[in-house]
Amino acid sequence: MKKFFFLIIALLVLSPSFCQVSKDLALEKKREAVDLMDNGNPDLAISLLEEAKKMDPGTYAYDYEIGFAYTIKKDYQKALEVFKNVLKYKDANDQCYQMLGNLY
Repeated sequence: MKKFFFLIIALLVLSPSFCQVSKDLALEKKREAVDLMDNGNPDLAISLLEEAKKMDPGTYAYDYEIGFAYTIKKDYQKALEVFKNVLKYKDANDQCYQMLGNLY
Protein backbone atom coordinates (compact mmCIF):
# COMPACT_ATOMS: atom_id res chain seq x y z
CA MET A 1 0.00 0.00 0.00
CA LYS A 2 2.86 2.38 0.82
CA LYS A 3 4.46 1.69 -2.57
CA PHE A 4 1.20 2.44 -4.35
CA PHE A 5 0.80 5.69 -2.42
CA PHE A 6 4.40 6.66 -3.19
CA LEU A 7 3.84 5.88 -6.89
CA ILE A 8 0.76 8.12 -7.03
CA ILE A 9 2.61 10.99 -5.31
CA ALA A 10 5.60 10.59 -7.65
CA LEU A 11 3.36 10.70 -10.73
CA LEU A 12 1.60 13.82 -9.51
CA VAL A 13 4.88 15.57 -8.81
CA LEU A 14 6.55 14.59 -12.09
CA SER A 15 3.63 15.13 -14.50
CA PRO A 16 4.04 18.94 -14.75
CA SER A 17 7.69 18.52 -15.75
CA PHE A 18 6.68 16.21 -18.61
CA CYS A 19 4.25 18.88 -19.84
CA GLN A 20 7.01 21.49 -19.79
CA VAL A 21 9.31 19.25 -21.83
CA SER A 22 6.54 18.83 -24.40
CA LYS A 23 5.99 22.60 -24.62
CA ASP A 24 9.72 23.23 -24.96
CA LEU A 25 9.96 20.69 -27.76
CA ALA A 26 6.94 22.27 -29.46
CA LEU A 27 8.56 25.72 -29.30
CA GLU A 28 11.76 24.29 -30.78
CA LYS A 29 9.78 22.80 -33.65
CA LYS A 30 8.13 26.20 -34.18
CA ARG A 31 11.55 27.87 -34.39
CA GLU A 32 12.68 25.28 -36.93
CA ALA A 33 9.51 25.82 -38.93
CA VAL A 34 10.02 29.60 -39.02
CA ASP A 35 13.57 29.03 -40.29
CA LEU A 36 12.22 26.70 -42.97
CA MET A 37 9.69 29.33 -44.07
CA ASP A 38 12.43 31.95 -44.19
CA ASN A 39 14.43 29.61 -46.44
CA GLY A 40 11.53 28.95 -48.82
CA ASN A 41 10.18 25.62 -47.57
CA PRO A 42 6.67 26.30 -46.22
CA ASP A 43 5.41 22.75 -46.84
CA LEU A 44 7.90 21.18 -44.44
CA ALA A 45 7.27 24.04 -42.02
CA ILE A 46 3.55 23.26 -42.00
CA SER A 47 4.18 19.62 -41.10
CA LEU A 48 6.51 20.63 -38.25
CA LEU A 49 3.97 23.14 -36.98
CA GLU A 50 1.21 20.52 -37.04
CA GLU A 51 3.39 18.28 -34.85
CA ALA A 52 4.09 21.17 -32.48
CA LYS A 53 0.39 21.99 -32.29
CA LYS A 54 -0.36 18.45 -31.12
CA MET A 55 2.23 18.83 -28.35
CA ASP A 56 0.91 22.19 -27.15
CA PRO A 57 -2.70 22.55 -28.37
CA GLY A 58 -3.63 25.55 -26.23
CA THR A 59 -1.32 28.03 -27.95
CA TYR A 60 -2.44 30.06 -30.97
CA ALA A 61 1.10 30.66 -32.26
CA TYR A 62 1.30 27.34 -34.11
CA ASP A 63 -1.92 27.99 -36.02
CA TYR A 64 -0.76 31.54 -36.70
CA GLU A 65 2.47 30.28 -38.23
CA ILE A 66 0.59 27.62 -40.23
CA GLY A 67 -1.63 30.36 -41.64
CA PHE A 68 1.43 32.44 -42.44
CA ALA A 69 3.01 29.46 -44.24
CA TYR A 70 -0.10 29.11 -46.39
CA THR A 71 0.15 32.83 -47.13
CA ILE A 72 3.74 32.33 -48.29
CA LYS A 73 2.51 29.50 -50.54
CA LYS A 74 -0.14 31.91 -51.89
CA ASP A 75 -2.89 29.52 -50.81
CA TYR A 76 -4.95 32.39 -49.50
CA GLN A 77 -8.19 30.45 -49.06
CA LYS A 78 -6.53 27.89 -46.77
CA ALA A 79 -4.72 30.67 -44.90
CA LEU A 80 -8.06 32.44 -44.40
CA GLU A 81 -9.58 29.29 -42.88
CA VAL A 82 -6.62 28.88 -40.52
CA PHE A 83 -6.68 32.51 -39.36
CA LYS A 84 -10.42 32.32 -38.67
CA ASN A 85 -9.60 29.45 -36.29
CA VAL A 86 -6.76 31.43 -34.73
CA LEU A 87 -9.27 34.03 -33.53
CA LYS A 88 -11.00 31.36 -31.42
CA TYR A 89 -8.05 31.27 -29.02
CA LYS A 90 -8.41 33.45 -25.91
CA ASP A 91 -4.91 34.85 -26.26
CA ALA A 92 -5.16 35.80 -29.95
CA ASN A 93 -3.70 39.26 -30.42
CA ASP A 94 -3.98 42.15 -32.87
CA GLN A 95 -1.54 40.57 -35.34
CA CYS A 96 -4.03 37.75 -35.88
CA TYR A 97 -6.70 40.29 -36.87
CA GLN A 98 -4.22 42.13 -39.09
CA MET A 99 -3.31 38.95 -40.97
CA LEU A 100 -6.97 38.10 -41.41
CA GLY A 101 -7.63 41.61 -42.74
CA ASN A 102 -4.70 41.33 -45.14
CA LEU A 103 -6.08 38.06 -46.47
CA TYR A 104 -9.47 39.60 -47.14
